[in-house]
Amino acid sequence: KVEMGGPKRPRDRRLAAAYATALDHLAEDRFLESADKQLEAYEMPAAREWEGYWSIWSAFTGILRAGAIPPTDAHLRALTRVGKDEQKPIHHRVLALLTRGLVRWDAGDRFEAAHDYQSCLHLIDQATAAERAELIFDQMEDKRVTVGSELDKLGRLAKNNLVMLRGGTPEEVEAAMAAAAKERMENGDGHDSDVFMRNMGGNIGPLGDRAENMATLQEAMKRLAAGGDKCDACGVPALGGKPLKLCGRCKLAYFCSPE
Repeated sequence: KVEMGGPKRPRDRRLAAAYATALDHLAEDRFLESADKQLEAYEMPAAREWEGYWSIWSAFTGILRAGAIPPTDAHLRALTRVGKDEQKPIHHRVLALLTRGLVRWDAGDRFEAAHDYQSCLHLIDQATAAERAELIFDQMEDKRVTVGSELDKLGRLAKNNLVMLRGGTPEEVEAAMAAAAKERMENGDGHDSDVFMRNMGGNIGPLGDRAENMATLQEAMKRLAAGGDKCDACGVPALGGKPLKLCGRCKLAYFCSPE
């Protein structure tokens, strides 16, 4: 289900000014300034009440997902904070996790990227029917769409990037890239979804040679499947296939003991 028409201008003057400035910076390819201003707008109390709330978060994370700038510490803290905040809308949290995974991939941290992609998929599975039915405005497509359709799109990106990260078979990689290309075609000139697909040919690449990394990757993915690759509190890795404990409150963090 979709409804046409964009969000009305924010009534809050500070929010309207910050968002307008962010868009001006983006049009001028001043990506760092735009990201900072988008984040400033997103964190204003009035933003939560504005129907363009998703547009702000999507624009901010879009700059990071596209690799337009190296993320700052403030950007990374925001992704972590939103990803774990149960008071944030579920699609905001999922996008935060996906974006952080892509950023970590770009930094060569393949294990943490895998953890974020899997947390992203786990959170999508928890979405209720009411959450999926909610309508939000998609700035790139210039129409209102359901949260469920956005979650499905983000889930496909997370799954496809997991295939690429694991160094999947040529058939799996080809299928993942074909799925991204199909989504791009369906979206017309909207989101270039394949921009948010990471491949093996990057300068720093998360894996390097597939054959050399396969044993390490398989062991890492076993630990991830068992319950995270390391404790989110103390950083101690999961050893011997012993699963870490999943936080019962946020359903995202893993820990080795209650202490």
